[in-house]
Amino acid sequence: MLLSILSSLGILIGTYFKKIINKEIKQGEKYIFLKANHSLLWILAGFIFADIVKNSYFFLSILTFSSLINIFLVFIYSLYDYSLKEESYKKTILTFLYFLLPFYIFLFYQIPISFAIGGLIYELIRNLFKYKKEKRA
Repeated sequence: MLLSILSSLGILIGTYFKKIINKEIKQGEKYIFLKANHSLLWILAGFIFADIVKNSYFFLSILTFSSLINIFLVFIYSLYDYSLKEESYKKTILTFLYFLLPFYIFLFYQIPISFAIGGLIYELIRNLFKYKKEKRA
């Protein structure tokens, strides 16, 4: 509750800042555009990498770096997902290793969240097409 109130205060504070620092905002607009393009490139890279990895837990692990609520949501998703699946122990251990891999990568490099978003979008699209094929059969 408190976090949602604090995040909504960003609207009011942003409006106040716009009135105070109008010149700087005009100069900073080109940098915001570059930042948006940078994020889109990471989303595209995640989308392409997801075709290679084919494991959503790799990207879910990257999301756990961002906030406490993401950690909770990933926990609930994995609890739900693996209570319904009948996977072999080998596949379960491989998925667990995919989940741990970004933690080791993060020791040397910082992985942007947009990379994980691209990978998860790919997984969502792949699973939707897989669901439609199963429904037709």
